[in-house]
Amino acid sequence: MSELPGLAEALAGDPQARERHLLVLREGVEADRVSHLARLRFPAARWEPADDGVSRALRLSRHTTLHGPVRVGRIESMDLQLPAWGRVAFVVRGPRERGEPPWEGGGDRDGLKRVFAAGMPVRDEGRTVEWLIDVARHLEGAVRLGDPGTVLVPDPLALVDVTVYAGVWLEPEAALHVARSHAPQARLAIDPHPWVGPHEVDLRELGVEPLTEAERAELHALADAEDLAALAGPDELDGYGIEVDLDIDGVLAVEVHVETEPPRAVVGEPWAGELVVAYRVMWVWEDEEEAAAERPSMPFRVARGRAAPLVRALAAAFAQATAPALALTDDELPAR
Repeated sequence: MSELPGLAEALAGDPQARERHLLVLREGVEADRVSHLARLRFPAARWEPADDGVSRALRLSRHTTLHGPVRVGRIESMDLQLPAWGRVAFVVRGPRERGEPPWEGGGDRDGLKRVFAAGMPVRDEGRTVEWLIDVARHLEGAVRLGDPGTVLVPDPLALVDVTVYAGVWLEPEAALHVARSHAPQARLAIDPHPWVGPHEVDLRELGVEPLTEAERAELHALADAEDLAALAGPDELDGYGIEVDLDIDGVLAVEVHVETEPPRAVVGEPWAGELVVAYRVMWVWEDEEEAAAERPSMPFRVARGRAAPLVRALAAAFAQATAPALALTDDELPAR
């Protein structure tokens, strides 16, 4: 640690020093792990010489760079109210871009709506802040959001879902066999459900003007044409699901589909040719609002803790059954 420059030194002479976002990590986390996560999210991410000509910076985009790693001393830690375990930091240099206040619905799992109540980060800053939170969660670190000067410590257990990408298509019965190796109660989710139509939504409340009758008629005509074309062709299965009832712990679901736009990390794999199949293993909690809460209840956390090992076990089983494959957690995937 002693060979790293200090955080105070990295911020010295910077008039916007206290407004800079910081990625704060524990001792022992290598810079290469951070750059690997950056390349999963930002296609052009690369190391380049910093402005001082001595250190280096990780370029995330045309406007934003990540400088470091730098050592976090006791004085800087206390001054910036960083977690006591924080030993290494990266300093973000990029634009401040704020939009409208956050929408009230949809939950606030990471606390960003609370922190940016006056206006959410958008464009380059928005993408950077979302990535910083994901990296901090993945590496059990923290993020200091320089403006407004708040430290967030994302829950590393908040995201349990895993997606396995492979070049092998498993037929439903074969996939069910894989799932039942760890969850004997697994079943194919093919039972029909009656459709009662969409929920009533007043588009004006969302700032969207309803379609005119002419636009509505044109949209229906296009949809009918696509439906007729699909019915005229051969039956092709390009997706299916598997459900595992966990009783009071919710439901575990496996969604299998042909991936038309695989992540950049998958595209680079030698097996990712004409066919890429995604096997997404998810834990589903009935109360969506609680699942997206920044501080969920104890029963939720207990259920999540019991479901997470099964998610990992099933993902590993599907990876083995379709090898070679690549498994990615949600905080490693491109922005959702």
